[in-house]
Amino acid sequence: MNDTRQYDKEIADFKAAIDIDPNNAKTHCNLGATYAKQGKSDLAVASYQAAIDIDPDNAKAHYNLGNTYGRQEKSDLAVESYQMAIDINPDYDKAHHNLGITYGRQGKSDLAIEAFKKAISINPDYATTHRNLGNAYGRQGKLDLAIEAFKKAVSINSDNAEAYYNLGIAYGRQGKSDLAIESFKNAISINPDLDSSELQRRIDSPRDFQWNMPWK
Repeated sequence: MNDTRQYDKEIADFKAAIDIDPNNAKTHCNLGATYAKQGKSDLAVASYQAAIDIDPDNAKAHYNLGNTYGRQEKSDLAVESYQMAIDINPDYDKAHHNLGITYGRQGKSDLAIEAFKKAISINPDYATTHRNLGNAYGRQGKLDLAIEAFKKAVSINSDNAEAYYNLGIAYGRQGKSDLAIESFKNAISINPDLDSSELQRRIDSPRDFQWNMPWK
C-alpha cells in the first residue's frame, strides 16, 4: 500500500473512531498527525486544536501544533505552542529543542541557546541538539563554543555529516585550514550527496564564507 492510500485509510479510521467517541483527545491528535504527514497543515491545526479543547493538558498536541505552525512559518504561534507543551511537561526535551530552532529562525540566538541547553540537560545524547547549539554559537561568533558543540555532536553520532560540515566552517573561520579540510572530507565521506562543488570551494578557501547554516 502506498503512502497516500495508507494515510487515507488512517484518516478514515480516525474519523470513524471520533464519530464513536468524539471526546477522545488522542484520536484527534493522531488524526492531526496524519494530516500533517500529508502536508494538510490547516486540517492538522484544526485536529490538534480539537484535541487541546478536549484536553488542555495534552502536551503532545501542543508540541505537534507547534511543529505545524513552524512549517507554516507562523513562528510566534509555534513558540507559544512549544511553551505550552513545556509548561505541561517541563522535561519535554523535543519541545525545548524545537523551541530553540524557532528562536534561531527568529534571530534570537540567546533564547535559542538557552532552549538547546535545557534540551541537552534533559537528553544529553541527542546529537542534533548539540549541532544546533553549535549553530547558535557560530552565529554569535563564539567559534570555540561552536566547535565544542559540534565535536560533541560527532562524538555522539559519528555519521552526522552536517555536524562535520559545520565543524569545518567553524575551523575555517578560525583560520585552521587543515582541521577545516579534514572536517569537510569527513562530511563528504559520510554523505557523498553533499554539494561537492560547494564543499570544494570551502576546502580551497575555508575562511571566505559567512555563517549561514540552516536551522533543522
